[in-house]
Parts: sequence; C-alpha cells; structure tokens
Amino acid sequence: MAQLLASATIRLTNDADGVHEVPADILVRALSGMQQLVYLIATAQEQKTIGVRFRLSQEIQQRYSLSCQIPQPGSYALPIALGTGDVDASLFTNYSDLLGKIEKLFSAIQNEAPDALFDSFPDGKIRNRALREVRKLLPKPGEGWKLGFQQGDRTEILLASDSAITVIDRELAQDTPEDTVMTVTGELIRIDFDKRTVVLRYLPTRKEIECVYVEELEETMIENRRALIQATGQFTLDDEGHPSKLTDVTQLEPIDLSPIILKFVHWYGRDFRFRQPLIALQSL
Repeated sequence: MAQLLASATIRLTNDADGVHEVPADILVRALSGMQQLVYLIATAQEQKTIGVRFRLSQEIQQRYSLSCQIPQPGSYALPIALGTGDVDASLFTNYSDLLGKIEKLFSAIQNEAPDALFDSFPDGKIRNRALREVRKLLPKPGEGWKLGFQQGDRTEILLASDSAITVIDRELAQDTPEDTVMTVTGELIRIDFDKRTVVLRYLPTRKEIECVYVEELEETMIENRRALIQATGQFTLDDEGHPSKLTDVTQLEPIDLSPIILKFVHWYGRDFRFRQPLIALQSL
C-alpha cells in the first residue's frame, strides 16, 4: 500500500497578484535543485561516505526520490512528498528529519544565522555543498521570483534571491582569507580532469589563465563547457597586475546575461512601482 511519510510545499511567488503560474525553467531548476539537496542530505544522514565528488548511489536515489503532487493556488504552490510508494514505513524513519534539515537550512539563510548552519551541518564540506545546491535552485536575481518552503502548518520560509545569494556567497567565502580572493570572468576553453585544472581565456587581456579547482565543481564545468563563466579563488598577479593563475577555486558558474527587469525601486523606505517594467540588457 502506498504510504506518505513526509511532505512539504514549495512555492514560487512574484509581485503579480493572482497569477498562479511560473516559467517552466524556474520551476524545473527549483525541483531539480531540491531533489539534489535531498540526495545530499540523505547520503550524509545515512552516514555514507561523501568524497570530493558527490556520487549518487542507486539505493539513495530509489529511497529518497521526491514526488510532485497537484499544484495549488498561491502564485505557484507545489506539494512535494518524500517516501511515497510501496515501502515499509517502519524501516525508514528519517524522512521527516531530512525535510526538517532542509527547513533549518533555508531558515538559517533567511535569518542570516551562521550558527544555525553550523549546528545543522557541522561537517564543513557537506555544509558548503548544501549551500551551493540552494544557490543553484533559487530563482536568479532579476527574475522577480521568490522561493517559499513550508512543512505542514509551520511558518513559511521565503527566500528572496538577492539577499539569499549574498548570505550564501559570504558563507562560502569563509574558508579563504578575504584579501586573497578574486573573481575573474573568462571563456572556459580547456579542462584537465587528472590535474583538476581548467583554463579560462581572460577577457581583458585575452590571455589564458590556469585555475586549480576543487573536484566537486566538475559537474558545473561539464554543464557549461565553452561558455563564459566566473571563477572565484585565490589568485596570483602578473607584473601588470592582472591575474595569471587561480588556485583553490571554490566557485565556477556561468555568466547570467539575461535581461534585468525592474518593476519597482525602493527609496527612503518607500517602494515606487513603474507603470511599465524597465528592462535593462546586459553585455560584456
């Protein structure tokens, strides 16, 4: 008999009242990222080894696959279930705990509470992986959407991309001294998996820069090969003050050149809304 062991609701909301729909790419990104976050926390919760590269076992994939239920009004509210199917509920009692950890993670980001992050994820590697997954599943800044998460009748946690990403990036930068961190933009032109290096063509000088990365970022590089990306890590400067090499690269992400859509501005404690959204095009 099918059994529901744990459930929650994710909600994607924007400033348009009464519009109960969401762009497909934003929904897919949120669901895919949420599933990856569940897999990561489940693997740690089952006390299975997590190496520098996260390898998902078939067992974890089968036992912790999310199910999507019938959407509800509320911009776009989607109930999700964990642990549905023909399983013996007595064998697995940690589904609710897992969703509870996700709730605590989102709450710590919303409240800018690093201590709560450390309490929920004492292992720094798992904590940083979880933060990266949240960063990927959030709507992008400028898209105008927020992500909500709610378990049962508890207070909904609502993450706005701009503030949430600022908190996440600040926490991810804690492992590297601030005065040695640099972000460069370039075209990803070569990857050496044996040496764990990527080569970027640095746009201002058109020179190649070698970047030594942490292995968990390989999936990001494969997804965005031949794309413009940003790399953040410790840097070495040449005689002209330009970066010549990056080591301990902890972030690799594609450049988002999608249009910035401004619907209102906040000024001196008041919100001023445009009659028509102001669209700003980005370029390099």
